Amino acid sequence: MTFPAPHDWRYLALVGLLAGSITIAQEAADDTPLADVDQTETLRDPFWPPGFTPLPDSEDDVPVSPIDDTPPPMDQAKWPQPNVQGVTRGPDGKYFAVVSNVGVVESGQEFTLRKGPFIYVFRVDAITSRGVKYKQLEIRPAR
Repeated sequence: MTFPAPHDWRYLALVGLLAGSITIAQEAADDTPLADVDQTETLRDPFWPPGFTPLPDSEDDVPVSPIDDTPPPMDQAKWPQPNVQGVTRGPDGKYFAVVSNVGVVESGQEFTLRKGPFIYVFRVDAITSRGVKYKQLEIRPAR
């Protein structure tokens, strides 16, 4: 008997039939009924890091404490000093400043700083070669 060439469709059909019969034979050889499989065993997630084992599911219902949504008292708020890292002048003579944790700001722009449970809003009044003048606008609780 001669076998067809690997690029022939008859070869692919023969390989497919043989692979299918092997799979059917393996399934028939497995005598373990599905009801006997231990369902409590945790299957390994392929995305878990090596050596990771999840915590067992607890039988106890642990009460969850409610989240305290009360805003902090506003009298505890202290205005922070914006940290100006540098001042530069653009090609048109306009000054810009770099404020830490904010970025580049220009005159008239508002920016916010978050410190602790509060958000502080500032407006840049003027930027000169000597520094930045800003106005403190608002304090509000952070969410």
